[in-house]
Amino acid sequence: MRTSDLHFNFVLPSGYAIFIMPMPAARMETFNMDGHAASFRLSHEKADIHTRYFDDFRLGERFILPPIALTHSLVDSFRLISGETHPLHHDPVWCRENGHPGVLVHGFQVLAVTTAGASPFHAMVENSLLGLVEQSSRFIRPVYAGDTLHPVLQIVELTPNTSTGILALRSTVHNQRRELVLEGSQRYLLRMRDRLQPDDNQA
Repeated sequence: MRTSDLHFNFVLPSGYAIFIMPMPAARMETFNMDGHAASFRLSHEKADIHTRYFDDFRLGERFILPPIALTHSLVDSFRLISGETHPLHHDPVWCRENGHPGVLVHGFQVLAVTTAGASPFHAMVENSLLGLVEQSSRFIRPVYAGDTLHPVLQIVELTPNTSTGILALRSTVHNQRRELVLEGSQRYLLRMRDRLQPDDNQA
């Protein structure tokens, strides 16, 4: 089978490991691991994956999202979409005159890189996810146009209900200097596997 490969190279913060799962339209592989440096390839081909339900997840599981370079064009695009007009987010001269090394990336744009849909998690919960029910974030350090961000999600809470459960992910984002720039929490409502009727279980 011929595939089209997309290559990413990035540096993992110390103590992180890659959590790899196949995705419906992509296969993810790791190579050249040396403890901190890591690379992975997304191969655009059909992969065999089954839905995971609330019962199937475990505390501590990590999901590594692809790194993203926040170019000036991406920062400008977000400004146009959001309607943001403050010069802090688009005028480099104003930023330098006011003590900033460059254009400051809007916090909501930094938050957007933690979307779970960009990680293997989205394929796992394709048929079990009921919705995102809560999100909170803290902005630790400023992010400037030109920075490269490395998002990671980790399961930190599993709260069962009658037929569903709440899965909480801790979100962290580091820049290219391995500095923490954002940390937060995302809570998702998932179906439970053992509460499904036989005809409903597609896994």
